[in-house]
Amino acid sequence: MNRFVLAFAFLTLGYGAASAATNEAKLSGALADLKSADAMVRDRAIRTIDRLDASRYAPQVAAALGDASSLVRFDAVNALVHFKAKAYVPRIAGLLAGSDNFVRGAAVCALGEFGAKSYARDIAAFLKHNDSVMKRSAVEAIRKLGARQYAAAVAALLTDPDDDLKSRVIYALGELDARKYAPKISLLLSDHGSAYSYDSRDKKFIVTTVSAEARRVLGGWGLDPAGRR
Repeated sequence: MNRFVLAFAFLTLGYGAASAATNEAKLSGALADLKSADAMVRDRAIRTIDRLDASRYAPQVAAALGDASSLVRFDAVNALVHFKAKAYVPRIAGLLAGSDNFVRGAAVCALGEFGAKSYARDIAAFLKHNDSVMKRSAVEAIRKLGARQYAAAVAALLTDPDDDLKSRVIYALGELDARKYAPKISLLLSDHGSAYSYDSRDKKFIVTTVSAEARRVLGGWGLDPAGRR
């Protein structure tokens, strides 16, 4: 083998080992920081464990679901979703009873990501919440759970003043194949309010309008703008 190739290989291995050692040192520090009296330090520790994809520390992250800081609880939920730590679904569901919408919204989204259908009823209750973010989280979770039994409750939000929520509702009804609501969706074809739409191919949200989302869903069902075949 060419000596230059060998030298490069050794350098690469050396760098990899050094990087691994550095990450372990960071994780060791993060575990210690989880016991800090400073909430910001504890939160940084959760995010470090998450960023380094250290799923073996899911139990320590799950313990932070009971942290006094809402920010720590929020990031702990997101880390557990990243780790696909489904074993902690019941503990995440316990956060729904809290008073912080920031955390409850994260918990609702997490239950949707985990496909926790046994909590669909609890999630659907948030469709009537007075906070738009909570309603959006609930709509997204119902869509991901494929909980068609709550399509009527989702469709009731088609008249909500929040344009982004209406767009997500239309998208959810499309995914739930709730075609009976096509006539109601067609009423939004003249609604040009700005919203976000999820591009499943590129896996990202893009800026769109309520009317564009309505046309997309109706077209996917093979219906004309009036909601007819």
